[in-house]
Amino acid sequence: MRRDHRAVEFSASSHRSLVECGSAATPGPGDRRVMIGTADGRKLVAIALALIAVATLIPESSDAANGVVRSWHPALGDYGLADAIANVALFVPLGWALMVAGVRPRHAVAVVLATTITVEFLQYTIVAGRQASVWDVLANGVGGLIGMVLPHLHSRIMRSPPIALRAAAMYGVAVVAGIAVGALLQAVPQPRALRWTNQDSHRTAFMRFEGTINDVRMNGTSVPAQAWTEIPAGHVTIDVDLASGLPSPRLAEIIQFWLPDGRGWGWVDQRGRDLHVHAVSGSDAIRLRGHSLRVREAMPSAAGEPVALHLELQRFAHEIVVRNAQHEVRFSQRISPGDGWQLFAPFARPRERWGSLFQGLWMALLLAPLGYAAAASSLRAVAVAGAGVAIGLLLLPIALGCAWLPVSGWCGVVCGILAGAWVGRAALRGQAPDASA
Repeated sequence: MRRDHRAVEFSASSHRSLVECGSAATPGPGDRRVMIGTADGRKLVAIALALIAVATLIPESSDAANGVVRSWHPALGDYGLADAIANVALFVPLGWALMVAGVRPRHAVAVVLATTITVEFLQYTIVAGRQASVWDVLANGVGGLIGMVLPHLHSRIMRSPPIALRAAAMYGVAVVAGIAVGALLQAVPQPRALRWTNQDSHRTAFMRFEGTINDVRMNGTSVPAQAWTEIPAGHVTIDVDLASGLPSPRLAEIIQFWLPDGRGWGWVDQRGRDLHVHAVSGSDAIRLRGHSLRVREAMPSAAGEPVALHLELQRFAHEIVVRNAQHEVRFSQRISPGDGWQLFAPFARPRERWGSLFQGLWMALLLAPLGYAAAASSLRAVAVAGAGVAIGLLLLPIALGCAWLPVSGWCGVVCGILAGAWVGRAALRGQAPDASA
C-alpha cells in the first residue's frame, strides 16, 4: 500500500509539473498573452517602423546649401552626442516590439540591422538633406539591442514587489538627478570679462557680414573692438547699433564675444532676414544641442538701414530685442527643469512653436517608467514615488536658480506617472495566471 501511495503521489506531481511546463511554453489558443505576442505585437512593430520612417526619411534642407559634405565616415559634428543618443532612442521601440511579437532574438537583430542599413542607404542615395553615416548604423543597433532587453527587465521587476519598489526608488532619484544635470548643462556661464570682434571665419557655410557695426555698448558703456571689458557681478547687457546688409543666403557673421580663456561666449549671425544668436553653455562642450536662438524676420530687407540689437544672456534666461525703422521684434526664453528635451531636439522651428507640448511629452516620457515600476509594488508606492519626484522638482529651481516648471511640465509629470501606473497594473493582471500556477 505504501508503494502504491508513493507511485500515485509521484504520478500526480509529475502530471502537475508537465501541466505547468506546458502552460508556460505552449499556452492554449485562448490565452490572451499569446494574442498580445502575435497580433498586437505585429501592430507594434509596424508602428515602430513607421516612427523610424517619419524620423529619418523626410527630406530636409539640402547639404549643399549648408556647406555640408556628404560622407560615410563623418567626424563628430557640432551635435555629435545629441545625434548619437537620438539614434539610439529611435530604435529602442523596434527592438522592444520585435520581442513582444515573439520574434526570436537572432531574427530580431537581423531585422534591426536590415532596417538601419536600408535607412542609411536611402539617405545616401535618395533622401535630400540627410547625411548617411556608419556611426548611425552602430547607434541604431545599440538602440535595438536595448529594446530587446526591456521585456526581460519587465518580467524581472513584475515578479517581485520588493524588487519593483527598489527599482522605483532608484529610478526616481536618478530621474531627478538627470533633470538637474540637464538644466545645468543649459546654463550660460556669466563672464567676468568680455571682448568683441567682427571677423570672418572663412568657413564654407558662413560669409562676411556686408553691413557695418557702428557702436557696441556693454552695460551702457561704449567698447571698441578687441578691448577687454570687466563685467561686474557677472551680469551684462549688450547693445549693438549697426547698419544692415542685404539678406544673406548663408550665415553672415555679424559679431562675436569672447571669454578671457579664449572660448567663445556668444555670437550673432544673419541668414536671410532671420537673426541667429548662439549662447555658449555646458552642452556645447559635450556636443549636445545648446542655445541656438532664431529671431525670425528681424532684419530689414534693404541694406544700410539702422538696426538696434539688445542682448541679455543670463544664466537661465535670455532676451533678444531687435529694433529697426519698420518694427520691433522680441524673443525671450527661460530655462526650467522641463527643458532637457532641447538638448536633443534637432528641429528648430517646431520646438519654438510647440515648446510647451514637447515639454509635457518629455516629462511624461521620463516619469512613465517610475509609475510603471511603482505600480508593481502597490498603488501606495505610486503615490509616494510621485510625491517624492514632485518635491524634487520643486526644490530644483531653488537650488539651481532656474525657472519653475510650468503647467505643461506638471501636466506631463502627472500624466506620465498615471499612464505608467495604469500599464503596470494591467501587466500585473495579465500575469495573474502565472501567479496561480
